[in-house]
Amino acid sequence: MVEASPAYFAVARGEMESRYGSRPTQFVVGDFAAMAATLADADVVTLDCVVCCYPDAETLLRAASQRARKLVAFTYPRDRWYVRVFIKFENFWQRLRRSEFRAFVHPPKRMHAVLERAGLVRAASQGTAVWMFDLYRRETASVPPRS
Repeated sequence: MVEASPAYFAVARGEMESRYGSRPTQFVVGDFAAMAATLADADVVTLDCVVCCYPDAETLLRAASQRARKLVAFTYPRDRWYVRVFIKFENFWQRLRRSEFRAFVHPPKRMHAVLERAGLVRAASQGTAVWMFDLYRRETASVPPRS
């Protein structure tokens, strides 16, 4: 498990341990996209509420597709006018607070293209008025090619 936020990391690690006990799990604090090449492959890579907080969704998804043997699951904000307006207000508020945090609405077609170029196909997609969830699976059981 890789988590960028130390506070979230502690909670996630505690939850994993309470649910799965001593199951072998690697816990790392850091930027997944930056450190992906140093991480072991996983059957499933999940990016829950991460894409919206990461400035370069294509790099993030490329890293996820390279590490995933079977599935990539991710959530992201819909590319709709009202979501973009909300994100602009959120980013304005963060600037006023002198916070470096920024949120992003990335073009879905570009995100999907990254995963498809990596040999993944969309297996499921669901959404609400604000969020989308996409599940991609590897077409073959082979390990993804390294780039």
